[in-house]
Amino acid sequence: MARRSLCLLMLLMLSKGLRAHEQELWVLTDPEAPFAVMDEKSRLSGYAVDLVSGVLDVAGIKQQPIFAPWSRALRMAMSEPNVLFFSVARTPEREDLFYWITPVSANRHGIFSLKPHPQVSLPQGLNDLKRIGVQKGDFRDQLLHSWNLPAANEFNGWDEVVRSWVKGEVDAIFFSHAGLKHYCWQLQVNCDAMQEILPYQVVTTYLVLSKAGTEPHLATELQQAATAYKQTAHYQRMAQSWLKEYHQSATIDIYLQDGVMNMWRDSH
Repeated sequence: MARRSLCLLMLLMLSKGLRAHEQELWVLTDPEAPFAVMDEKSRLSGYAVDLVSGVLDVAGIKQQPIFAPWSRALRMAMSEPNVLFFSVARTPEREDLFYWITPVSANRHGIFSLKPHPQVSLPQGLNDLKRIGVQKGDFRDQLLHSWNLPAANEFNGWDEVVRSWVKGEVDAIFFSHAGLKHYCWQLQVNCDAMQEILPYQVVTTYLVLSKAGTEPHLATELQQAATAYKQTAHYQRMAQSWLKEYHQSATIDIYLQDGVMNMWRDSH
């Protein structure tokens, strides 16, 4: 009973502290299936959308996530105050750019081809590829440039990347296995021949808060609100409901662990 009272007191304090920021806070996302999707009426849904909405409810903030193209949302999150943006991959290059509020999902990434190609362990083994499809501004786009590969072929969205990959307009794609399976299923295209030619690593995505001009205590309070929300029964019901839907609608192995939607399993 004392623990419950303490939690309620903490939530009330968070609500009072954050309400002053309500009118000036932007909550942005560029939908990426399956955790954030937008229908024909521009309505957002998915696990990530409900997670962020739940965090905002606990914080007492009456803002709703809105759509923004990836490059614009990323630019705002890097240059303007009080911008919440999801979901952003946490990489060493981005570590000091944002306040990392709470993890959303984790996935293993790699470069995939539909045509026979030997698997390589270093990016230099891909110099024979002329075009590698990737979403513009994505962390994988930045990695291709940092590897000095001339093959990066940028698109505005992952659905465009996958379509071009299946049509043979790009030689390979830098994505995740789970993401590819989902988009191949969604676009109703055959990707059975895909092979991973350069394994990368597991990357976790986050809800982030902009740093430029944002008061640090706002980040701390939102982090506390996220922690509190993920400990509630409401969060567990919401997450399990989405897990059930994902398992029924696509052949992606998704499981929840420590408040993170995982789309990979360690084979060891």
